Amino acid sequence: MKPVTPKSEVSDRVKDIPMPLVRQLRRHMNSLERSARNTTAWQNNRDRVIIEMMLDTGLRREEVCWVNVEDAREDLMPVIGKGDKKRRVPILTGLRRKLDAFLREKERRGEDVDDGAPLFVSRKGNRISIRQVNDIVSGRASDAGIGHHTPHALRHTFARNFLRRSEHPEGAVGDLGTLLGHSNLQTTFIYLKRTLPEIAASMERTA
Repeated sequence: MKPVTPKSEVSDRVKDIPMPLVRQLRRHMNSLERSARNTTAWQNNRDRVIIEMMLDTGLRREEVCWVNVEDAREDLMPVIGKGDKKRRVPILTGLRRKLDAFLREKERRGEDVDDGAPLFVSRKGNRISIRQVNDIVSGRASDAGIGHHTPHALRHTFARNFLRRSEHPEGAVGDLGTLLGHSNLQTTFIYLKRTLPEIAASMERTA
């Protein structure tokens, strides 16, 4: 009989993207003129900003869909998360430049940039859907040659990198929980758990 995996073990399987693959994805997105998926320069730019936003803020896919134009103009961007819980996430300098350029391009293209207008829209001009965000992330990751990855993997990557850059990761868990919109810090503590390759590498260094 196949053993039943406890729920706690399932929830601890955090899948982030290794940094060399993140850099490969970013290089691919930054070099696009027309992708292998036959998208326009405008779609390439939109997809690039979506991926950068998720990597730099840890937003959930549905939160990305609901970002409005006026939200993207703020350095502490308002976000509506699960259960309509509101929070703000910092927009750092690199992402700020990309968002400002994207907003200028939207206006140049004649898209709606008034308050309440969606930041990211489909080719038909509708607010982008969760399914489209899924397709963008998985498709662009595949095009970049880094394998299949989901929007949630980008959120995990943000979280892991936030803690890796912290001098005291245990003390930074509360800050990370605030950024991710977690109601329960036990959820955030999952990101402190090291993967088996990380444990093995640590054992090798101390052997």
